[in-house]
Amino acid sequence: MKLTSRVLLFSVLALIIFGFTANYAIAKNEDSAEAANAIVQGIQSAGGSVTLVLAKDFTPQTINQYDVLIVGSPCWGGSVANGVAGPIADAINKITNEVTGKLCAGFSVNAGYGGESTVRSIGERLKAKGCADYVAGPVAKAGATLSLWVGPAVKPEDLARYRTFGEDLVKKFTKQKK
Repeated sequence: MKLTSRVLLFSVLALIIFGFTANYAIAKNEDSAEAANAIVQGIQSAGGSVTLVLAKDFTPQTINQYDVLIVGSPCWGGSVANGVAGPIADAINKITNEVTGKLCAGFSVNAGYGGESTVRSIGERLKAKGCADYVAGPVAKAGATLSLWVGPAVKPEDLARYRTFGEDLVKKFTKQKK
C-alpha cells in the first residue's frame, strides 16, 4: 500500500487581486501563484495530493482533512501583519486547535527584502496555534518594490527550489509516519 500525504496549501492569491488594483499588487499575486504552483508540482511528483485554497475561502475546519498545512504569503515589512499580507494573518487568526500535532510549513515571495522574516513570522504564528513541527520554506525575489512596474517574475532556479521544497515535505511526512 502506497502512503500518500494530503497537504493543504493556502495563499493570499485572489485577495491581492480583489484588494488592490495597482500593477504592483497584481504582479505580487502572480509571483505568489508561480511559487504555490511549483510547490504543488513538487508534492504531486513525490506522490502526495494537494489542495490549493485561497485565503478568502479558508475555513479552519478544512485543516482537519489534511496532514500538512503550508502557508504562503507575500512579504509586507518582513511579517504577516497588514497590507497585502493581511488576509493571511486573518486566516491564521481563525485557526484554533486544528494544527495541533500537524506538520506545517511556510514560504514567501518578496520584491525587496524581508522574505525570510515573513516565513519566520508564519512559523511563529502557526506554532502559537499548536503546530507540532514547522518547516521554513523557500523565499524568492520577484516583482518591483513599491512600483507600478510589474518587475521580474520568479526565476526558474527559484521555482525549482519551490518544487524541491514540496517534494521534501512529502518525504518528511512519510518518514515521520513510518
